[in-house]
Amino acid sequence: MELTKLEEQAVPLTGGLINWLLFLKGVEQPNWEVLTMNEPMLKKAMDTLEFLSQDAATRMEYDARMKYLRDEASRMNGAKAEGIAERIKRLLQLGAVFLKI
Repeated sequence: MELTKLEEQAVPLTGGLINWLLFLKGVEQPNWEVLTMNEPMLKKAMDTLEFLSQDAATRMEYDARMKYLRDEASRMNGAKAEGIAERIKRLLQLGAVFLKI
């Protein structure tokens, strides 16, 4: 299939491979919503492209936010594990018996 022969009018009627080819051909950004209606992976690709097209300052803000979210999730998981260990320690002090299954 030749990209030069693809027409944007085919978008709502077809889908699948045609939508990907139109995206690769460089369909205008206002038409992206129509392309992604039934194509979640195509939407992800378009979101990634849009992110990579941002200026450096915006990208740094995004990276900082993502780092914060990952650090916060890690901190919460660590606190949860610490809390579980503390509860087990208290139960053992109270004489609880744990069976290995």
